[in-house]
Amino acid sequence: MAHVVNFMRAGKGLAIGKMRDEARRAALVAIASTGNLASSDKYRVRYGLQEVGASVDFTKNSLKLKSLQQLAPKGEALAPLLRGKTLIACGPAEVPMAKQLLALEKQLPDFFVVGALLHQKRVLQASELERLSKLPPTEQVHTEMVAQILPGMALQVPPVGLFLLQTLQAHVDQLKAAESGGEPP
Repeated sequence: MAHVVNFMRAGKGLAIGKMRDEARRAALVAIASTGNLASSDKYRVRYGLQEVGASVDFTKNSLKLKSLQQLAPKGEALAPLLRGKTLIACGPAEVPMAKQLLALEKQLPDFFVVGALLHQKRVLQASELERLSKLPPTEQVHTEMVAQILPGMALQVPPVGLFLLQTLQAHVDQLKAAESGGEPP
């Protein structure tokens, strides 16, 4: 019987290590409450998030807690969110993953995001996830930054912070114009 216990511990250790490693590599780590989702809805969540490159883990909260504790200090801030039936989703692209999580919230009444960790630096509340989903993807921002380099002036890069601020402001202006039905300035 002692061998069975050791194999069980080893399996749990592997599960914890896998979650921890996925969370370390992820741009966005989200905790969502799943409530009493049917099996078909769990598959819908899993496959929907896999479409945007995210992994999903439905293991016990005690295992999720141990993996989050290993992401100290910010990962531990998500630990209190592990109440009831939850999942951890880890994805490499924060904006598409946030959009997909919000889409799943609309489709499934028992599913909702309770919090997230962005780039292992910033803990997001559920309300901040919607703002994140409206930002332009990172690749788009990088493309626009590179496009600003003038031909023949490859070594003269514009101030990155200023350009990023201008790009994000233009995106905000477009969103505001779309909400009001007008044209962007």
